[in-house]
Amino acid sequence: MHLSLAAVLVVGWSAVALAAPISDLQQSTVACKGAFQCRTLYRPPNSIATCRNSLCGYECEEGYVALGKRRCIPEARASEVVSRASESAASATSTTTPDPLPSSTATSAQPSTAVTTTSTSSAPPPTSSGNALTEAGVTGFPGLNTNAILSWYDTNSGRDSTNGNSWCGFPYDNSVPGFAPSLNTMLANFDGDYESAAKAYCGLEAEITTPDGRTVTLYVADAFDDTWVRTPASLDIIHDSFESLYGSYTDNKNNVVKKASWRFTGRRNERLTFKSTDSLGGWATPDSPTSTVTSATSIPTTVQTSATDTAPTPSSSANALTQAGISGFLGNNTNAILSWYDTNSGRDSTNGNSWCGFPYSNDLPGFAPSLRTMLSNFDYDYETAARAYCGLEAVITTPDGRTATMYIADAFDDTWVITPSSLDIIHGSFAQLYGSWTDNKLDVVKNAHWQLTGRRNERLTFKSKNPLGGWS
Repeated sequence: MHLSLAAVLVVGWSAVALAAPISDLQQSTVACKGAFQCRTLYRPPNSIATCRNSLCGYECEEGYVALGKRRCIPEARASEVVSRASESAASATSTTTPDPLPSSTATSAQPSTAVTTTSTSSAPPPTSSGNALTEAGVTGFPGLNTNAILSWYDTNSGRDSTNGNSWCGFPYDNSVPGFAPSLNTMLANFDGDYESAAKAYCGLEAEITTPDGRTVTLYVADAFDDTWVRTPASLDIIHDSFESLYGSYTDNKNNVVKKASWRFTGRRNERLTFKSTDSLGGWATPDSPTSTVTSATSIPTTVQTSATDTAPTPSSSANALTQAGISGFLGNNTNAILSWYDTNSGRDSTNGNSWCGFPYSNDLPGFAPSLRTMLSNFDYDYETAARAYCGLEAVITTPDGRTATMYIADAFDDTWVITPSSLDIIHGSFAQLYGSWTDNKLDVVKNAHWQLTGRRNERLTFKSKNPLGGWS
């Protein structure tokens, strides 16, 4: 399903929580109409998403073969692996069946705070060995990790797509002093092998420090879906522990801490190791640091677009781009894929409210470009980015010469941005570019191009009071 970020961020900015991976390489229980709807679900490296019999799944890429139900390995290695397994089986006096992966909750494109973590009873001190990293072969996140954005999530919450079970293979709740670093970094360290990565990273101790000097000791207890990892060092913190870093309790997803730093200590907490049976209960709140943190407002609750009354002529200033400090999408943006979405639809995860801060409907002549490009233009400051981009006018042209003038009225979740210039078009305007009405999500326009004109429509500026009605 092609989603505008308007749709995706209805519950606020946070990482998609990664529950344990689905255990069937071929198929999950998530319904689909096309493979593009399945791309945000967990799958092993070197695999592609599939949609068969209306259910999401994945298969190994060309040149790779399935090893069990959760790995894709090069064909050249397959015979070697099978041979080793046969020799091992022949020499063993008995065989044991490995425990299945933890039950998974498949996550859709809807954002959630993080991959799950666990909490435990009476927290013992972590093992004192300073060699936990080298002993486990950990190479990810070496030294001091800087420029981290710290967000938060609840461990069992529909809003955060968590279900009380951690990527680390144990149950958890909000009392665990845990965090989730980049999933891709951990998997890449171990050739995409989930169990090897989880055994190596889960329970590792880290010291996390905010720009104003708050320092808290937490443990790896989950994995952070890289769709929401804004900088390589970014972390998703379990809710109860976030207060110690943020400086006060918050239930606002826009409240994050920017420019934090952290490092592994080389120790591991045995209660948070992979598939720990002692993860719940008895955790004390991390010691409160002495200084106060100011929150960095980042991404808003929804990313959508809006429609308006009687469309006025956009502001004639050709300097709207330079006046706002725009550096994204300058010049002619080529190789764009144009898709469409409804502004208030369960299918598209939209709720009638735009990322630009106003209500909208399908008659708005609006579109959504890459969220990441707009945010990165302004150091990931949501309000500054929205004020700069919302309402900007663009001329969009298809390969067969159709041209339409539209306005930025939303943000496009980069999970679905196939090429840097791809756009999601509000449904009512899509027919002008596609050539006819369609309700089929597979109908897109490829190889389009577009450019910003330098003008802005005042009815579609950030938090506009006049976005609805009268669009022709």
